[in-house]
Amino acid sequence: MSEANAIHADHAIRGENPSGAASAGKAAICWRLRPGAWALLGACWTVSAAAVVLRGEAMEWFAAAAFGLLAAFCTVLPRLAAGALDAVRAVTVPEPSGPGGHAGDRDTVLVRLTFRSRIVPPVGWIGVEERFGKANADASSAVVCRFLTLPRLRRQWTVEYRISGLPRGHYLFEPLRLTVEDPFGLTAVERRVFAADRLIVMPSPPAESERGGRLRPAAVERATERHREPESCLPAIRKSDGAEGRAAFAGMMPGPGTERRPYRAGDSLRHIDWRAAAKGKGWQTRLQPPGPQDGIVLVVETSSALYQDDDALLDAAAGWAVGTADEAVRLGYRVRLAIGGSEERLEAEDASAVVRLAERLAAVSQDGGGNADSGWRDTIATQLARGGTLVYFTPDWQHAGGWSKLAALIAAAGCRLELRFVSRQHTVTFAMREAQKRIESGGAAVRWLYVSERPKVRAEAAEGDGSDGRAS
Repeated sequence: MSEANAIHADHAIRGENPSGAASAGKAAICWRLRPGAWALLGACWTVSAAAVVLRGEAMEWFAAAAFGLLAAFCTVLPRLAAGALDAVRAVTVPEPSGPGGHAGDRDTVLVRLTFRSRIVPPVGWIGVEERFGKANADASSAVVCRFLTLPRLRRQWTVEYRISGLPRGHYLFEPLRLTVEDPFGLTAVERRVFAADRLIVMPSPPAESERGGRLRPAAVERATERHREPESCLPAIRKSDGAEGRAAFAGMMPGPGTERRPYRAGDSLRHIDWRAAAKGKGWQTRLQPPGPQDGIVLVVETSSALYQDDDALLDAAAGWAVGTADEAVRLGYRVRLAIGGSEERLEAEDASAVVRLAERLAAVSQDGGGNADSGWRDTIATQLARGGTLVYFTPDWQHAGGWSKLAALIAAAGCRLELRFVSRQHTVTFAMREAQKRIESGGAAVRWLYVSERPKVRAEAAEGDGSDGRAS
């Protein structure tokens, strides 16, 4: 799964209620009348009936019969049409190729509603209202689609509408609301059809994937560089000369290079840069790139206090985590997800495990404390295997001192800490640069990930089998 935003749909059997209740077709019918219109119609029929009693001529009989048949027509036909109507929902999505897509390539969910009636509907139009929202979310955040459909004297027809821009999450469809009204607008009968479905929108990295840094961990990037063909870099070295050529060739020379940090007590003597120490450059420790046997632990922050109830930041962090896990597993790394105190292990080259990880992240929501607890961070750090990498996605860049202590704890265990700070800032401010310097002085790598405004959820009508109307 690598390019498209992955969306999975699980379709339940028509007529099943998610709450466990039986199909409630008759109990779900309710009436809506227009009191003013019915009062006028009743007054006209009363006057006509009184005229029949007093005079009894043909005109009075005709008026009384016409008003009586109109009242019966507006009462019986909508009820009859609503009682004979049923609907089936089918959610169609592309076959997912991976969870690590981009928001710009966000898939469109196509919902097809198939209506069936035991009789030819004796009404001109039927109103449809679809409502679905995230599980464990308030009703105000639900997505509502309303449109009209024209039966056109058919017993079966379809209506299709598309939904785009859905953020990460688990969505539950509410019962389908069908409104049948008589041609004169006097009576409306509403029926709820329990067509239970759920929709899982996988997290995916935004289109503007980063700000001043790499998307994937440095460990994965170094592994990618090792797997590249040597010919890809030779032409650039051959064509360059002077200082540029020497700089390009120096990157291939043995030695510490740029992957080094100040010496700390407990570092292996085998990794000390003795050549730099002999030249008076201080004690430096070479950072050895981990191999595929070394694990990568992904941590996604969930504290609502840090996100300040900005779901877009959490969606972006989850998307980047899925993209990182997908690429790391394809390169043969062992990946673990640590979030909310739970972990899920991924074996190397296990694509199905990446899908499970993405589904786990799709259900993540902000909580009161979460990963902001420093004790929880220390516990995760102590569980790292030597040579492993901890990749932390968080908006908490202000507490540089705490990150420096965590970096020192991880470095003492022979591991690496890589921080991915998600932010709404378009530019890196002075305070952010100072925090980055302080954190990097402790041995951690810092990358800034910029999160842009996500697109709004859109629902639009599609061409069905003779369907008409608009979705809003």
